[in-house]
Amino acid sequence: MTSRRPPVAAILFDLDETLLDNTSGRMERYREAFGRVAAATPGIEVDDLFRRYANLHRELANPYDRLQRVLDELSLDPAVREHATAAAFDPSRMRLHSGAIELLEDLRPRYRLGLVTNGPSGFQRAKLATFDLSRFFDGTAVISGEVGVAKPDPVIFELAAARVAARPGEIVFVGDDLMLDVMGAAAAGFTTVWIRGRAGHAADSPADFQVEHVTELPAVLLALEGER
Repeated sequence: MTSRRPPVAAILFDLDETLLDNTSGRMERYREAFGRVAAATPGIEVDDLFRRYANLHRELANPYDRLQRVLDELSLDPAVREHATAAAFDPSRMRLHSGAIELLEDLRPRYRLGLVTNGPSGFQRAKLATFDLSRFFDGTAVISGEVGVAKPDPVIFELAAARVAARPGEIVFVGDDLMLDVMGAAAAGFTTVWIRGRAGHAADSPADFQVEHVTELPAVLLALEGER
């Protein structure tokens, strides 16, 4: 006899590119960041920095890591680096995915909500504050820069499970990255939902469910109820 899934008690979300769109304006922000570096560093051109950033694509998948590597190589004055990094990650020049707030408001009365995100504490907390997301994840946001472990390590997902006081089988995790989000959450025993976006359907995806946009999540939850 096939065992049935337990009822969903909690839903955990990734932040960047799941709830928050910071891709569409990234190059504009990075151009400003590299412009600040070039203005303060003789002999450095913005286009040179962009080329170095692009050349790191295969070595470093995460845009934040690529930016930091470029800045590391320049031995910058700390103030210049701070200003450049602030420009690159200015949350006022990002935006929420359409319908994200309405989705969270609809889910909150029925499920415990949590967040698991990689990144420095200051940057991620600023995003939560800027977009009024803290009210949904008060005490349940797990940020890699605060806990010392990052996705896809199952430990960070286990920490999040403890914060929403739910067992792994009762948790749905929603994220856009197959390795960091889907594989990490699956290793922790969560039901996984992959926000595939423009990537298109992937028949060999390890995710339990695939959707194009986070606002399709209610349909997944209905399907899960039907499996009980």
